[in-house]
Amino acid sequence: MHTQETKDKIRRTKIGYYKTHINPLLGTHRSKITKKKLSDFRKEYYKTHNHPLLGKHPSEETIRKISESNKGRVSSFRGKHHTKETKKKNAEAHKGKHCSDETKNKLRIKLSGENNPNWKGGIESIHHKVRTSNEYKRWRELIFQRDNYTCQLCNSRNGNIEAHHILSFMKYKQFRLDLRNGATLCKTCHKLLHKSYNFN
Repeated sequence: MHTQETKDKIRRTKIGYYKTHINPLLGTHRSKITKKKLSDFRKEYYKTHNHPLLGKHPSEETIRKISESNKGRVSSFRGKHHTKETKKKNAEAHKGKHCSDETKNKLRIKLSGENNPNWKGGIESIHHKVRTSNEYKRWRELIFQRDNYTCQLCNSRNGNIEAHHILSFMKYKQFRLDLRNGATLCKTCHKLLHKSYNFN
């Protein structure tokens, strides 16, 4: 095994060399046989050895550099899909594994608000707060009671019902909790009704 000093020397040499030379492996691909050999070797090796990066975390600067270097690159997996066999293997490998509460909390903080790729300036969070508020839940229950828990389009009472806003929830904020602006619909009719709005 190389010492850390030797590893650093090799790394610096490579960095300096490839500034003026083209990597001879650039554009080449390993054969399936070679990939299989490497895979088998790693599996056996890490049965008795720890991965050198185990327990280590890249610095913020390193993460930034990696992010910058990957900008504009198209993933080699783009357009491809895992086979059923691969999906099954992944499921088996992760069976029984769960993130700790600490990890879940870190992920939640890291992906909340402006850090989330789906962030839309706080619009979604406002709508979510309204729909999960006690006032909104009360409004929905009163709509169900008034309509006798029956879909107002197909008259079904299968229990799978939703409260529909006659005037758009998004556009008419002042009528969101108005009982006159609500109607009980089954999930199927509700979906079809909103679909028809998109076509009109």
